[in-house]
Amino acid sequence: MHRQGLLCLLGSMLLLSSFGQLRTDGRKNYSLNGQVYYYTENDAPLSGEEAFSLFRSGAFSPVSTPGNNVNFGYTDRVHWLAFRISISDTIEGLEAGIANAGLYRLDHYQFASNGKLLFGHGPTGKHYPFSSRYIDNRHYYYPLQGSDDQPVTVLFRTDLRGGDFYAPLRLVTGRYRQISEQKLFNFYFFIEGLLVCILLLGVIAILAGRQKVFLYYFLYTLSYALLLFACSDWDFAYLYPQHPGWAVISTAMYGGMTLLFMLCFSIAYLEIKKSHPVLYKI
Repeated sequence: MHRQGLLCLLGSMLLLSSFGQLRTDGRKNYSLNGQVYYYTENDAPLSGEEAFSLFRSGAFSPVSTPGNNVNFGYTDRVHWLAFRISISDTIEGLEAGIANAGLYRLDHYQFASNGKLLFGHGPTGKHYPFSSRYIDNRHYYYPLQGSDDQPVTVLFRTDLRGGDFYAPLRLVTGRYRQISEQKLFNFYFFIEGLLVCILLLGVIAILAGRQKVFLYYFLYTLSYALLLFACSDWDFAYLYPQHPGWAVISTAMYGGMTLLFMLCFSIAYLEIKKSHPVLYKI
């Protein structure tokens, strides 16, 4: 019995060694192409331990990830994504994540080669309050455990059933993520600031002119500002962090409002009702 157990352990270690393994070398941002594996769940959900056991037994299949992106198109199944990494002692604050805020549910696990759970978190996702995220970010990031002498297997359980499966994987340092996010936030803050100025001018125009055309333009600009905020994935964190239902429908809702008030503004500004009454009725 002891001999059989030892053989099973050695076999598992040999299988793990056959998987691609990424080694850090001090960079801030890493490519995972050729290093990622996936597994599609059947009807019964898997635990982290069960998924790691399947990964160790070779049940996961390799998947191409150009640009670190995994794209399966429409899906009605839950997919597991996995990769192995050895973390150099010279690098600090390395994080693994998925830069898609639209994931319905995400669970994350990190296992040592011997099967010990080093880190686990979940569930989180767009169907859960924003406070469920481990790191306060519009996307999903987790600090990596492990070292050169203890490679770690990273597992993501991703649920996008009923939609297009798109998982932009990220392996970056926390500092790199913060700087990149701050630059992008500053850009959106500048654009939103311009739109707020236009909204203030719209309020003045409404009070001075008291015409519907100014009201429609104000509502169009407001809807577009909210749509831009939703497309940037920051609306969930700042507008309704405890109400994930709004985050799910926000892009479609603000997009519809933008089109509606743009149409109302165009009709009022061009006086379609007077100049083209038949077209107006249509």
